[in-house]
Amino acid sequence: MIRRRLKNLALIVVVLAFLALIWANRTGKFELHAYQDKGALVPVAGKVVWPAKTVSVTLGTYVQKIYNFQVQSQSFCAEGWVWLVWSQDFQDRLTAASVPVANLLDAMNLERTSNFAVTATSDQPTRLPDGRYCQVFDFYGTFSANGLDFRRFPFETIRFPLTFGLNPEIPALNTGDVRLVPDSTRSALGESTEVPGYVLAGRQITALTYQRAIPAGLPGNQAATDTRFSRVQMDVSYATSVISAFLQLFLPLAVVMAVVLLAPNLAGSLWDVRIALPSTALLTLIFLQQGYRTQLPSLPYLTFIDQIYTLCYATALAIFSLFVWSSNRLDLAPEHHRRAVIQQINRMDHRFQVGLTTALIVLTTLAWFFPVR
Repeated sequence: MIRRRLKNLALIVVVLAFLALIWANRTGKFELHAYQDKGALVPVAGKVVWPAKTVSVTLGTYVQKIYNFQVQSQSFCAEGWVWLVWSQDFQDRLTAASVPVANLLDAMNLERTSNFAVTATSDQPTRLPDGRYCQVFDFYGTFSANGLDFRRFPFETIRFPLTFGLNPEIPALNTGDVRLVPDSTRSALGESTEVPGYVLAGRQITALTYQRAIPAGLPGNQAATDTRFSRVQMDVSYATSVISAFLQLFLPLAVVMAVVLLAPNLAGSLWDVRIALPSTALLTLIFLQQGYRTQLPSLPYLTFIDQIYTLCYATALAIFSLFVWSSNRLDLAPEHHRRAVIQQINRMDHRFQVGLTTALIVLTTLAWFFPVR
């Protein structure tokens, strides 16, 4: 009697510990908080107060080609054109500072500066009919896509950012009163922007500000200051195919779990077959998980499919524990009690089968609608 109570108590402790682990994961208790003492790109969206005499420069981009996406390094290559349109006030500033138009533009989220080139298509800007100036640039380079969100993998939507701004090494271009305005009307994507394994979902061009606190004591900066540079970012979004992801990743998993959940239908007397099924399924789950993990970089959080595999591991382990209990129960039962023991095992099998199937469906649904923070 004491041993049975201890076993029940141990089972309750394990279940409570597992539930506490799920709760801590769902609420982000295990999440690491990123270091905050660094620069950040902040969407404008009316939150930034500009000086009264702000000089506006329009920036647009046409992305001709996106290729060579490397998921491990979270980088991609892009080619296209960027154009700047400015007023006479900004042109006077360029003339006074003797700034050549070839040095106006720079990219901010480069993976390596050595892999980037920007070339002005003409030596002098073009004068538009309305009196403004326009300069077009060719660019190509390897850009960083740090911060890709794979929490909903394999049904994620990822975005490739291309962030452009005025050359930060020229003081006349970054005095705090120069505002870049995105040319959302004419900015577009070319015909070579498809990425293997993803479907092009759209693009968005937005105005951002780069904010950085510079500590006191640095050369040329005796007091602590907050710097702010205007930027324009083109985000190209890609989504995965639901059917393709299901057939490649979820169908094998569903087959394995169907075998595990159907295993309790086997007669309780077939203890050797019952024990072999969940243990084999656990090894298969490990093999399947290692297969899709090669498609992802090292992540500090669990993806959607990681959470599904965690639930599947717990389900297979629960079925295996049930079969260990039932095989021992049947082996120790007297011969004249075996029929009653088998009936008891069958009832327990049915309860586990229904309960685990329901829990797996409910928790999978919760994992989708309430992702990890």
